[in-house]
Amino acid sequence: MFGVQATARKTIVAVIAALAGVLWLGGVGCRCRAPSARPTFPTLFHAVSSNGADGTIAPITINNEVREALAATPGAVVAWPFARLRAGCSLSFGHGIYSADMGNLMPIHFTVYLRDISGKLSLLYSKSTGDDRRWIDREVSLSPFVGKSGTLIFRITCDADPAGPGQPAGVIPVWSNARIVAPADGSPADRPSFLWITVDTLRADHLGCYGCARPTTPFIDSLAAQGVVYEAAFSQAPWTQPSVQSMMSSQYPRPAEAKYNPNEGLNRFLDIRHSHLLPMEFENAGYTVAAFTNIESVYAPFSYSKLGFSRSFQNSTGTENFRDWLGANGGKPFFAYVHLFGAHAPYSFVPGISTQFIDQETAKATENATENLSSGFLRKQQPGPEVTANLVRLYDGRILLNDQVVKYLVETLAAHGALDRTFIVITADHGEEFWEHGHWEHGHSYYDELLHVPLILVPPGKNPGKRIAGMTSLLNVAPTLLNYAGLPVPDDYRGRPLQFREEDDADPVIYAENMLYGQVAEGGADRPRDFGLRTNDLKYANLGNAIQVFDLKADPGERNNLAAVPEWKEKAEKALQEFLQTDYETVAQRQANFLFQSSSPKKWTLKFASDRDVIPIFPDDGFDNAPAITAAKGRTECNFTTDKGKPLVVKVILYKGLKLLSAQIRAQGKPLPAGQLVLPGGQAAVSPAALLKNLAAPEAFRTLRGAPPVPAATDNVTIWIDSSVKRIPTAPKASDEETRRKILRSLGYL
Repeated sequence: MFGVQATARKTIVAVIAALAGVLWLGGVGCRCRAPSARPTFPTLFHAVSSNGADGTIAPITINNEVREALAATPGAVVAWPFARLRAGCSLSFGHGIYSADMGNLMPIHFTVYLRDISGKLSLLYSKSTGDDRRWIDREVSLSPFVGKSGTLIFRITCDADPAGPGQPAGVIPVWSNARIVAPADGSPADRPSFLWITVDTLRADHLGCYGCARPTTPFIDSLAAQGVVYEAAFSQAPWTQPSVQSMMSSQYPRPAEAKYNPNEGLNRFLDIRHSHLLPMEFENAGYTVAAFTNIESVYAPFSYSKLGFSRSFQNSTGTENFRDWLGANGGKPFFAYVHLFGAHAPYSFVPGISTQFIDQETAKATENATENLSSGFLRKQQPGPEVTANLVRLYDGRILLNDQVVKYLVETLAAHGALDRTFIVITADHGEEFWEHGHWEHGHSYYDELLHVPLILVPPGKNPGKRIAGMTSLLNVAPTLLNYAGLPVPDDYRGRPLQFREEDDADPVIYAENMLYGQVAEGGADRPRDFGLRTNDLKYANLGNAIQVFDLKADPGERNNLAAVPEWKEKAEKALQEFLQTDYETVAQRQANFLFQSSSPKKWTLKFASDRDVIPIFPDDGFDNAPAITAAKGRTECNFTTDKGKPLVVKVILYKGLKLLSAQIRAQGKPLPAGQLVLPGGQAAVSPAALLKNLAAPEAFRTLRGAPPVPAATDNVTIWIDSSVKRIPTAPKASDEETRRKILRSLGYL
């Protein structure tokens, strides 16, 4: 089966139009590093995205496999600068041909060249293909070019016009997964693999190992007996998209920008340019990475490629795809994410499985009685206790079905000799409500039945079962896996590695946000719009149109809202403010703006030296001369030209914690004079070098914030900083936490 996800069709049409002729993407120099380092742009597509060319990239499905692909018309050239290849590097990439028509295709030629800085052109790869409708993957050694810098050139040509007479409709040649691969440290035998299984819509209290009386999860229960069961694990959102992206990024949903607009559908995932997504961390370390799901289509924008997966399989045979993929992996260490939707509504009757909880005749009558289930009618109108109980039985039958799928996945690991070296995670993105609080399904509240999810961690080998009673957040899973693999945990992760010990793994506060349904009021600058905060003692929820406060000790079922009781409202507000000031610090996402203008064509250079690569963002339209950008080891240089009467605005994101060591603006090869620097409010000119070096400092924001200053008519550079308040949580550093624990132990408190 071939197809392009529905929302990608318009994008691809635009892609073809945009790529007519020659496309030269002035990319960012990507260097090879050891796995312990994290390149800013590990793939061609991240470099393309950094230059505002997101429209050229779309999820493409060929032969049931979805990849984030760069579409190109024949004749198009895509260039990727690189810097200083180290020994052992290779170029890994894939290509394919999408066609909406099953007719015969003319031969299409895929070619890759390497041009060094002297201009010498070397052919790395060439293949002609037509009717081969599959992804073709190749890896080419770059050993002859060790220590060199240059440009990789990806070119597509064909013998005839793909839109000409007699040719199939909608022919799109694409590149996928192009990356420079550095040799991995250590042997594969020394590195564990990871299988992360998320069962959609699985509330914790419907598993046997969490106290369910029905035999819904016999196999998962057997795994739990060998692993670590977190009895009070909680999700960061009550619906799928923000929850999954929080798990993959170890970030709270609000900074991740998962929002719902009923007029636009589900909004985009995380911006892959600015996040250390877990799949990318593993892939950068040499792991084989892929995502699988057992449903044909979840949401049109629910593209796993946006979560950092270079390969994903999204169809009803997702588990079989996992088997085939694992068999082809050849024993290499892997990270596989499997998302199972079997427990999601509608809870269809499964012969031979659901019959353990409900007979087929009753199931049919229940389905007839709830025919408006998918329309959302029952979210507010309960159908009656008997029908509700039968719906729960159908739901439990679907959970049992998922249990069998989990068993199949684990048996597949064993059949390929991978079980003894694979770390298994079983969790859920959110739970489900069955009118415990007047609603059905999920996404509309922060009650425990929606946020309390299972979390079972099963490290490789024989392990005695262990149970952790304290609260823990799903934000902790990603750093736990990286830590177990011996890989560095990114500084911007909000979770922390779990230690499988009660005294170390408890989170004092659980925080969730971003509802899918319901009236959500806009919050002010010092408060999120909607949230659910939970401690061991209380629940505090802002639903936008309602405030809820519950005493969880006396009222674990969250029935008695104490928001009108001053003592409890004050206690809840205090807990919220303490959390916001410590773990969820309010900062501004600041952006420096540079307006370059000249009275005649002028060459400019913008340079930064910092603790990380600073990648300026150039406009994606109205800019005829593409900038030349190189970035390596925290040193970034951009060279570009402005024309007479054509101002150019370049933006630089000032991330929290950014340390600028130096910065410079040069015009025609000479440092910019202070007199050509324009600041907000008519401020006196200062040294450009001194100003730029302190651009990320708080005093620079105070000096440069506000509306853009009115530029002078002569040649100059205008600088200002703007910001939008976002909440960026701050995780405590491990060293600080360890120090506090040592002090408390010495005093006898731990």
